[in-house]
Amino acid sequence: MYLDICHAPKHTPDPVFFGSPRFYRWLTLFKLFVITLFFVYPVPDTLAQTSQQTSETEQPAPQTGQNFSLADQDYAAYFVSKHHSQKWDEIVKKGMEAFHADQYEEAHTLLYKAFNKGCESPIILFMMALINEQQKSFYTSLEYYQMAQKGFKSSNKDHRYSMQFDENYGRALYYSGKIDEAMPVLQKAGKRTTSYWLLKMLGMLAYEKGDALNALSYLERAVRVRSADVTSGELVYIYGLLGKLFLYQGQKDGAMRYYQKVLEIDPNHAEAKRFMQGINNQYQQQQLIDLMEKFKEM
Repeated sequence: MYLDICHAPKHTPDPVFFGSPRFYRWLTLFKLFVITLFFVYPVPDTLAQTSQQTSETEQPAPQTGQNFSLADQDYAAYFVSKHHSQKWDEIVKKGMEAFHADQYEEAHTLLYKAFNKGCESPIILFMMALINEQQKSFYTSLEYYQMAQKGFKSSNKDHRYSMQFDENYGRALYYSGKIDEAMPVLQKAGKRTTSYWLLKMLGMLAYEKGDALNALSYLERAVRVRSADVTSGELVYIYGLLGKLFLYQGQKDGAMRYYQKVLEIDPNHAEAKRFMQGINNQYQQQQLIDLMEKFKEM
């Protein structure tokens, strides 16, 4: 025996019940029951539960900020790009940590492993280029830089590596012996850079070519943006070179300014002492000439 659902009589509402006083008493009791449930049994923290139950495929993006290391910031930038994947995320994270800890061999192994698995993040490719450049494998470095350049066109455009691309790529070109290719890239980077080494390099190249004006411009910018790791011996050399360039331009005041800076660091610097002595002698001679002119007028 079975219930014939198809032919079972349909239930219709009791017309007497709905709208009657009995209905409104029932409705009031139902409301009180719901309110009691709300206060006695608090609503569960679904947001907390959701965050705890987040699957590996929906990992929250790493945070960034002043309290986060460069490795954290780079991983966060990588993670929000289209290049992150569960297949290699953990390898990339460890590789970035090794890279920023100057453990380049370990970083190279890990990042190359991620690359072989299919990771094409321009940040990873740029790091691989830097590692190979540090190992003086300039041609391999150039290949990674070129792949990174292509990647930055569609991903991580605002990352610092993208912003600094020209000076790094130009440096690799220069040290690989491709100087003619390197110069326009470095000069383009030099227009907006605050990198001491790049401005010094451009200044020295201009000096070697006899281009005194550009040499002065680059080297003066270099000493203005120098970092704390620039040695006193390095500064003496650059200040002395600037003194020579100003003197070559016939600008004795500029030359005197930089030779004085040289003597502040190295009081026994022979070239700077000779120049300052010559200036003093000229000043004394001029004073004598002025005094003789006054006697003639008397």
